[in-house]
Amino acid sequence: MVSGVPLVGVTRGPRLESVHAVAACACDVEGNVLLALGTIDEPVFLRSAAKPFITAAGVRAGTLDRFGFDNRELAVISASHNGEAFQVDAVRAILAKIGATVDDLCCGAHAPSYAPAAQALREAGERPTALHNNCSGKHAGILALAMHLGADAAGYLELTNPAESAILDGCAEMLGVPPAGLIDRLFAGGVPDDAMQGAVARARAAGVRTGLVSNSWGTRRYDRALLGRLFDGVVISGEIGIRKPTPEIYERGAQAIELSPRECVFVDDLPFNLPPAAELGMATVHHTDSQRTIDELEQLLGTELR
Repeated sequence: MVSGVPLVGVTRGPRLESVHAVAACACDVEGNVLLALGTIDEPVFLRSAAKPFITAAGVRAGTLDRFGFDNRELAVISASHNGEAFQVDAVRAILAKIGATVDDLCCGAHAPSYAPAAQALREAGERPTALHNNCSGKHAGILALAMHLGADAAGYLELTNPAESAILDGCAEMLGVPPAGLIDRLFAGGVPDDAMQGAVARARAAGVRTGLVSNSWGTRRYDRALLGRLFDGVVISGEIGIRKPTPEIYERGAQAIELSPRECVFVDDLPFNLPPAAELGMATVHHTDSQRTIDELEQLLGTELR
């Protein structure tokens, strides 16, 4: 189990409210450890910490030289952001340099996670755009790479796109593993959640209309026969060109099962995917483990799911 060193304090006024432990490691280019805090030999999920690999792939391919990105723009490609004005401006500047617009981003829109920025939008009567998505910098960077390589810019998220291939090749090189089939090997460790599949099947058998709204890693990873048994309607981002948390994809999901959003319950394991569904009138459940989710669904649906 990963354990850390008490390092970050959160204050409320003059009082220390909580202390967060940090496990961290920094290495030089030869792999020598220069800084070690807590346990550093345990596997972890990279998640957005992998974004610098995307930046590196673009710089290696020549996007920096061609488009002249500055340090602010490289930084916002390399990390998630809070939707603050200076961060949104950096993403907007990237798009201007590559000759693209916010409509070319496939990340979807959600409100800034920085509360004052979200409040400022509301007070101005403006809706969030894809620029405010915490991943918009990364998406702009991949789009820049696709355009630089002469690849299909509209399909920059597809695994077969040369931009994605360049990124995966760079990741494989850094990890010291073969690049062929890297994503397939990543998904090879996935196992079905039998409890959730059983709950969905029982709900459908009881007359509850069921649907799937999925942000895809390509479109060929789905067991279509299984989806047909479990769901009345299926919406896959890679097939329609929009992703959660874009509000339209939730509307599409409701349409796919012939219900209004207010008649739906939406379940997702990522908290930032829930607010757009709630704004449409859907009841929402944050999935953290199967039993807790099934408990909540039984209460909401009034149906036995075990």
